Amino acid sequence: MSTDLLAGKRHAGRNTIYVVAEEDGLALAKRFDGPDVDRDRRFSNTVDWEKVQAIRGDDFSPRLLRTDPVERRVWFPYLDSAETLQSQIEGRTSWSAVSDVLRDCGRRLGDVHSLTGQSLILDLFTARPALSEPPDPLAMFHAISGQQYAEASGGELECWALFHHDHELRSALQAWMEDQGQDPAIAPIHGDLRPDQFLIDGSRVHIIDWEEWTLGPTTRDLAGMVGALVFDALHGAFVRAAAATGGVGEVHANVLARAGEALAEVSVATGAFLEGYAAASPHPVDPVRLGRAIGWALLERVLARAVFSHRLTTIDKAVAGIGRQALIDPDSATALVHQEAEDVPA
Repeated sequence: MSTDLLAGKRHAGRNTIYVVAEEDGLALAKRFDGPDVDRDRRFSNTVDWEKVQAIRGDDFSPRLLRTDPVERRVWFPYLDSAETLQSQIEGRTSWSAVSDVLRDCGRRLGDVHSLTGQSLILDLFTARPALSEPPDPLAMFHAISGQQYAEASGGELECWALFHHDHELRSALQAWMEDQGQDPAIAPIHGDLRPDQFLIDGSRVHIIDWEEWTLGPTTRDLAGMVGALVFDALHGAFVRAAAATGGVGEVHANVLARAGEALAEVSVATGAFLEGYAAASPHPVDPVRLGRAIGWALLERVLARAVFSHRLTTIDKAVAGIGRQALIDPDSATALVHQEAEDVPA
């Protein structure tokens, strides 16, 4: 579970990325910015991942060309013909049009999660420096400090007001966090997975940006992807519904109808991704754990958007409500990934 947003941490603009000319062609350079401890950690994780993917002799991500530990910089080949999965999703004509590539991406993630039982991975993980005790990730559901209040955006304050006294949600989050320690599906995970982290280069599927990789519940990666797909589908549906005219009751009914249609349509995409994953991963997908994790992924997206907004939009409140329901009643979220749907144009 990523709890940095709950703990009041921001990660905007953590890296500087640019293209440089090398003797053998173009390269993509990344410089890790931010506080020394954090950028050292992310640089080390990126270098360590290169060792991990060498175990299988496979390019799960483009191979490092070179590194500069003093400036905390890394260089990768510049793949000028590659396209992110996010770009393909945005340019789709229907969800079925991107089902094959989503299936390939799920299979690729399953390949990563199959890297279990490797002594090198455990050695790299245990050799990491101990982090200071993090703040209570649920503290914001009790109170916020004066400093947090002063630094918060208007959107964040509305978020905190929305969740502040939600005891049912807090209990559900606490139970979910505790359950993650009991999850048997532990493997190397990306830790920050979204559609824009998949790079499609012809028939090759790469997963990029491994600076947050760790050993953890595989559901975290699955929920990152499925949650992103569901969030985008819901957001688009609510935007279209909000543009409709009519009375309050008519608009409300339109919003509910559009949301239902969006969830039915996106299940084509989530189903394809999970189908590909199941074909390659040794870890069965637990629908209840995935349902809760999707709920958190939706809430996390709302919290992240609130950081850069002066207010919490009605659309974000609606998405937060769906995420809340998934955390409290994870069975309600299983429909997001298991229902059958007739594909309709996006």
